[in-house]
Parts: sequence; structure tokens; C-alpha cells
Amino acid sequence: SHHLPELLEISDRITVLRDGRYVDTCETSDVNEDALIRKMVGRELNNIYGARTEAVKAPFFSVRNASAGHKFRDVSFEVKAGEILGVAGLVGAGRTELARSILGADRMDQGTIAIDGKPVRIRNPRSAIANRIAYLTEDRKDQGLFLRAAIRDNVVAPSLKSFTRRTGMVDDMRIDRFAKDQSRAFRIAAPSVKQRVGNLSGGNQQKVLLSMWVGTKPRLLIADEPTRGVDIGAKSDIYALLRELTDRGAGILMISSDLQEILGLSDRILVMRHGRMVTEFSRADATEENIIAAASGVELI
Repeated sequence: SHHLPELLEISDRITVLRDGRYVDTCETSDVNEDALIRKMVGRELNNIYGARTEAVKAPFFSVRNASAGHKFRDVSFEVKAGEILGVAGLVGAGRTELARSILGADRMDQGTIAIDGKPVRIRNPRSAIANRIAYLTEDRKDQGLFLRAAIRDNVVAPSLKSFTRRTGMVDDMRIDRFAKDQSRAFRIAAPSVKQRVGNLSGGNQQKVLLSMWVGTKPRLLIADEPTRGVDIGAKSDIYALLRELTDRGAGILMISSDLQEILGLSDRILVMRHGRMVTEFSRADATEENIIAAASGVELI
């Protein structure tokens, strides 16, 4: 289990593995969450979410009056360069459907998308990539990765054109160098970049998926449940990588059902309910209680 409170409540003893190796076995009564985390990641994690090091800049990406049947209606928002804009809501609120429509994977019935104030028409994911929009899907195994292919083949999949010579031949040496650089930068634990992605742990698969899309040099990354099904160590690494991306000036639209993640990473938080964007919170004003209340339509007393 990745759920430490669950382990501490139910178990009698806990065995910790890290990177495929045995670390320790301890009596549950002798440890707390912090001690388990240290054993799991092999280091102290004082602030898992990190902190902003660069200032947020002006808005560069906007969606206006977007609708798609019963999935979402009349949604408008903007993303600023260098910020993480969180999107919270209950299951069925329309968050993923909105993200897929921005990417061009699903149809948007009406609405406009603009980059740097200029309207753009995104017909499919190819045109989204051309406009430097990337999408980290919530379902890495079925929609995100080529599980039977190697790490090297996955990390260049969305940007393969840039590794192709004028003759139409793929430059394998450049791909190998790039894949090794990405593997080091994203701390992907694997014997080599020729390792099949399907043989990696969930956290390392998620890092491969993130490296794929960061490799396209996006201005906007839509990250849908970026740490679903990964352990605390992989979460820490992924959060640091998202921070690095915003420090370089990219904007992130982060969809997450993990309220601690939303609160820990977001500069602003949008809340969706029944396909509509119902409210926005600043980082200072957001709490678990008011996000849940807005997402469920409950008025706090």
C-alpha cells in the first residue's frame, strides 16, 4: 500500500522496499509516518511540495465559454506563465473531459482558445503539440504509454519529428543521448533506456510519461492526476519536476483529486461542479473545507 495512515492503522508489522531492495521490517507501534517516509525514500522530506523560486508572469493561455454537450458548459479561465493552476472537483465534475477537449482529443461544441491573445483552433492532439500544449493523461497504462516499448522509444514519441533527418531516417544516436539525459534528469530507476516501460514500477512509469511531454518543450502542460498510484518518493520527484517546469516559464493546468496536492502546489485553484466552473480561490484563501464545499454545492455556515 502507498497509503501510510492505512498501514499504520491496520498492520502489525511493516516491511519497506526501495528500488527493488529490502530496506527494513519494523513493528508498526515503533514507527510514524515520518519514519516510514525516510525509509521509503532514503532521505528527509521536509517540504514535499517545494516552493516557488520565480515570479508568476502575465496570462498567455485562455479558454472562453467552452462547452461540450453535457460534459461541461460555459467554462472560462486563463493560465499565467510560470504558475500552477489547480482544478478541483468531485468525480464527474467534467475536469478530464475539459482537458481532453483542450487537447483536441475530444470535440468541443463551442468556445474559443487563445494563446498570447491570438485565437487558435486545435483540431487534434497533433495541432495541440504544434501549439506547445502537452497532456499528462490520468490513465498512463491505457492512454499514456507504450508499455511494450522501451523507455527510449516512449520519451521521444510525441517529438519524434525533431529526431528525424532530412532523409526521413530516425537518428538513433540522438535518441539514445536524449533518452539517457531524460532518464537521469527525471530519476527514472531502470538498468538502461532499453528497458521495457511495462516492467517499471508505477512511479517510474509516471516519470517516463512526464519526460515524454516535457520533451516537447510545452508552454502549457495539462497534468491530470499527476501522482496517481505512485509512492511518496516518486511524488516528491514529480513535484520537483513540475516546479522546474514552471521556473522555466511554462504554465501548468493541474487536475487532481488529492486536496493536499492541490493546496500544496497550486498558485490559484478553480473548482468545477456538474460541468461548470463554480469558483476560484487564491492560494491564501483555499482550505480543504471550502474546496469540498464548493465542489459539492454545500454552503458553509
